This record gives sequence, structure tokens and C-alpha cells, in this order.
Amino acid sequence: MRKTNLFILILAILSPIFIAASIASFKKYSNVAEEFYRQQKELAKLLEEKELLKKTIAYFSSNINIEKEARLRFNLIKEGEITVIFVSPKPQPSPSPLAVPSATSFQLLRQFFNKFFLK
Repeated sequence: MRKTNLFILILAILSPIFIAASIASFKKYSNVAEEFYRQQKELAKLLEEKELLKKTIAYFSSNINIEKEARLRFNLIKEGEITVIFVSPKPQPSPSPLAVPSATSFQLLRQFFNKFFLK
């Protein structure tokens, strides 16, 4: 009986310690899993950016594309070329509709009755 009581006492002392250690381990694992998923998302984003940069590098590796971008972005021209700037004419104001006095509904009704009843 004495051994049983001693075993129960030791078990009662060690059980909360074991439970506390298990909970701490679970929390740590949960945080690691969250960090892992966050890192995976960031990795995917960086891989997309890497592909975009590769395409940009490939685009600018061509002299033709470099010239095209220099012309578009910086308005550069080759020696001997002439720049032509088209200026659109000033916009003319649109003609206003003819000023026709609009009759109110009461006036229209009056005209209707005068036409048929007061000839």
C-alpha cells in the first residue's frame, strides 16, 4: 500500500509538469508552422519577382529594345533625325442648342384646352 501511495504521489507531481511541457511544445510547433507558411508565401512572391526580372533582363539585352525604350522614355533621336511635334488645334466650343423657350406643362395644358374649347 505504501508503494502505491508513493507511486500516486510521484505521478501527481510529474503529471502537471508533463502536461505543461506538452502544451509549450505544441505552442512552439504551432508558431513554427505559421512561420513556415509565411515563408512559403514570401518565397512564391520572390520567385515571381525573379521571373519578371529575368524577362526584363532578356528584353533589355537587345539593342533594338534599348533604342526603343530610349526613344519612348527620354525622347532621344538619332543623329540626323528631325523631331516632329504635332500640335492639335484648339478645341472649338460645341454650338449650343437653339434657345427655344420651353413651355411648362401648365402652359401646354392651357394651349390644348384653348385650341379645342375656346376657338
